[in-house]
Amino acid sequence: MTSAIPRFFQLSINERQEKICQNSSLTNADIDLLQKKDDPKIVEIADKMVENVIGILPLPLLSLDNININNQSLNVPLCLNNYDLSLIQSKISKVSFNAKATRPIMIGQIQLLNCENPQTIVSSILTPENKEKIKNEVAKFSGSLPSHGGGFIDVECHLVSSLRGEMVIFHILVDVCDAMGANAINRICEGVAPFIQQLASTYSPNCHVGFKILSNLCKHRRVLVEATWSKESLQTTEQSGKEIIDNILDIFELISFDKNLSLLHNSFIMKAVNGILLATTNDTRAVESSVYSYQSVFAESMCLTQLSQLEDGSLYAKIDLPIAVGVIGGSIQTHPIAKQSLSTLKNPNSRQFSEIIASVALAAGITHIYSLIPKSQNFSSPKL
Repeated sequence: MTSAIPRFFQLSINERQEKICQNSSLTNADIDLLQKKDDPKIVEIADKMVENVIGILPLPLLSLDNININNQSLNVPLCLNNYDLSLIQSKISKVSFNAKATRPIMIGQIQLLNCENPQTIVSSILTPENKEKIKNEVAKFSGSLPSHGGGFIDVECHLVSSLRGEMVIFHILVDVCDAMGANAINRICEGVAPFIQQLASTYSPNCHVGFKILSNLCKHRRVLVEATWSKESLQTTEQSGKEIIDNILDIFELISFDKNLSLLHNSFIMKAVNGILLATTNDTRAVESSVYSYQSVFAESMCLTQLSQLEDGSLYAKIDLPIAVGVIGGSIQTHPIAKQSLSTLKNPNSRQFSEIIASVALAAGITHIYSLIPKSQNFSSPKL
């Protein structure tokens, strides 16, 4: 089944809404809500999401038509103020994105200060017996996570020698299931911290807990997406597929080594990612900071996209992103448009949702490099 909508950009707004409704589980009531931009209830909803609300700022809600991810054709909603979707659209119609997300494991950090015997604390707390005790303590504050297959995964300890003395940082690893995980992790850290201090005080009587908080560097919660473009799928009336692939690889080589171009390239990708996050009221700040931090710490190149050429001349592309998103909890439960956006995506779980986001990110990366080819720079949106 395909979600392709021919000449989508030529339809009126009402016609586009009807088409999206036909391709998803949206109802006529959902479409009515999309059209009620001045409905005072929207302001009331906004007031429940954050403090000090004085109004709302409507932004365009777009649809990326017919992207094939793991053999499923989707229409992807994005909330963006300016972006040329038409070029991305032209690059995804003949390719399938293969995406695989890891378990949704998040890190909670607990800081232990004034540690006289930090090495002893680490070696003692990481024994199987104490890990089991910590696991049981985490379960007390995990809510419904264990019943959904989530909860405690592991505990790690990291030593920090600072100007303020020796510190031990505990990393509590938790599977947060379909949530982004911030509230669950912070609740667990707050609840478990006294028990961690109690265990550590046996070896360091004067130690005490400092901060207790979620880490946005979700290095255990990542998505790998791969895609291959054949020469035939990229050829145009002006250039052969081989020429285009050669041009793409030449440009990519420079982007990989030039920090200025890498930043430009990555910002193009992240704007598409943020568009999906906004459409579903997920945390753009958390995802963006995680992506950039992970890339600077763990990746060999500053460039988010990785490209190479296969033996048959095809273009192979991949992207590996840390993405912490939720499909339950937070403002997702409050905001009706967020619910509609997830419904348009066929109600994915959090892993499937992160796979969709990373696939669009890879499509945006290829599109940006393609747009830098001299003969493609005069490309403009069919409407604009």
